Amino acid sequence: MHPEPERGPETDFRWRGRDVTRLEAVSDAVFALALTLVMLADGVPSKLSQLRAVFEQILPLAISFTIVGMIWHAHYLFFRRYGLRDGWSAFLNGVLMFLVLLFAYPMKLLFGMLSEALFGFGSRVPIREIFDAEFPLLIVYSLGFAAIYLVIALLYRHAWAQRDRLALDEFERAITRQYHQSSWILAGFGIVSATLAALLPDRLQGIAGWLYFGIGPAMGLHAWRWGVRRARLRAALTTV
Repeated sequence: MHPEPERGPETDFRWRGRDVTRLEAVSDAVFALALTLVMLADGVPSKLSQLRAVFEQILPLAISFTIVGMIWHAHYLFFRRYGLRDGWSAFLNGVLMFLVLLFAYPMKLLFGMLSEALFGFGSRVPIREIFDAEFPLLIVYSLGFAAIYLVIALLYRHAWAQRDRLALDEFERAITRQYHQSSWILAGFGIVSATLAALLPDRLQGIAGWLYFGIGPAMGLHAWRWGVRRARLRAALTTV
């Protein structure tokens, strides 16, 4: 029996996940571990020189922290909105947690290398190794990024399949579709980036990295389109 949904902080979505479940508690611990891997990947500094090296990585640390935080927030929103506790949700959540842990250190290393190349601090690893044939870091990062958002898309697809049982209203169904599509868009950026990095000649491989700057405009346009749809839906319902 699903608990009666209650109005949360979202205007157009009632939250069905009220209490922190064991699934979410374990997930929060995994996110905390991922952040620990990002922040303390080189160990706890015991000398001033090591402490200085940590502060030289402030930019890649901040970017990595932000990305992990965005994934955590997407996870938090999903389980608060739908409160799903079935086996398929638990399985997908487990896959997501594994990917988050696997994703943490390559992400920090990649942004450290980019920071070093652009600003002169962040990592001692040269930028050219991003496309190293033995371990192409950008491809690894892009595939990890894509896999994480593919799992989130599958979670939203599962919630959509349960829309009648969850008694989603028209606004909630629209938001579910919006977030399902936005997860696919983010996964698509990762897939396209990995493909370009694998197929483009060496002199053009940087395009695969610059592609990520398109996420902001793409997601903004997508959110605007769905905002217009919800506004029309609200207007239609108020005139009935």
